[in-house]
Amino acid sequence: MKSKTKTKLLTLASSLTACMVSFGGLTMAMSQGKAKADTVEPGSKGPIDIYVIAGQSNAVGSDTKLWNVKNEDNGRAWATDYGVTVTTAGSAAESTYSSNVQYWGHVYNDDQDKLYMDFDNTVKFGLGYRSVEFGAEVGMSKILSEKRSDRTSVIFKSAMGASSIADNGSLYNMWGEDGALFPNWEKDLTGVVQHYVESGYIVNLAGTFWMQGEADSFSQTNIDAYENNLTALVKKMKGVYNDLELENAQSAPFVIGKISHTYCCTGDDRTSYNDGIRAAQENVAKALANENVVALETPDISKPAEVSEHHFSSNQMLQIGENVANTILEKAALNMK
Repeated sequence: MKSKTKTKLLTLASSLTACMVSFGGLTMAMSQGKAKADTVEPGSKGPIDIYVIAGQSNAVGSDTKLWNVKNEDNGRAWATDYGVTVTTAGSAAESTYSSNVQYWGHVYNDDQDKLYMDFDNTVKFGLGYRSVEFGAEVGMSKILSEKRSDRTSVIFKSAMGASSIADNGSLYNMWGEDGALFPNWEKDLTGVVQHYVESGYIVNLAGTFWMQGEADSFSQTNIDAYENNLTALVKKMKGVYNDLELENAQSAPFVIGKISHTYCCTGDDRTSYNDGIRAAQENVAKALANENVVALETPDISKPAEVSEHHFSSNQMLQIGENVANTILEKAALNMK
């Protein structure tokens, strides 16, 4: 990252020590976080790799209860691998899993009345929609800890349940042109990058995981527009990476998680709607393949579902996280400085 980035970041970012943010016309308190780092020589601490997660509820991590992590699923002892012990069947569990991958997350709930921000923690269970749920960050952190132990990794997550990328003025048009999610995503990411630049790191963009599309599958108009809307969003996000002068801003893998073929709803055959979004996601990946964009398959949501027909199971979320990390590492060509 060029030295002039520090000046640009100071202009773009809201300080991470600020305790108020505005969202949806409301002003709400946000955690103070750690004190602002003392300024050091730019780049003196070497590289740090940032992985971005964004999208809607399957990016947030919803209904993925810790106590539903099961052993002997598809021939693998997932609970054992992640140190999960169920203490009260169906209602409580604990895990010894720990990670050296750092985490910054800004997760919005569906009612838009609270902001949750975890400052400078390491990845663990409980960083999803509720404190007993988790997203792809857990599985990603396991792979990164095993395969990238030689580098410092950071996961930044910004997502909101039921959010759409459509430009139709609806309540959940949060990633669209007039929505609030993209500006907040940009502001938060800028603040995280600023933190590491001021701490003396060179910030590499390692990759992005976009998991969204379910909300748009309920409208044929949104389905028809999804390919163009997603293409525009990918380019817009890459534009932010470029503005922040992140290393590998344009070449870092961008993984689009395809919505589940069986997403929603018993008694309502939604296959054609789901497949319309999935086809659009595949088309975007093909069109932008030279920019390292790839579409990633996701598991079928079972019916009846473990918890919800809208969300992946706990084991499936762990597998998705591992698949995302492996895909990014395979596509990255490890050209980071």
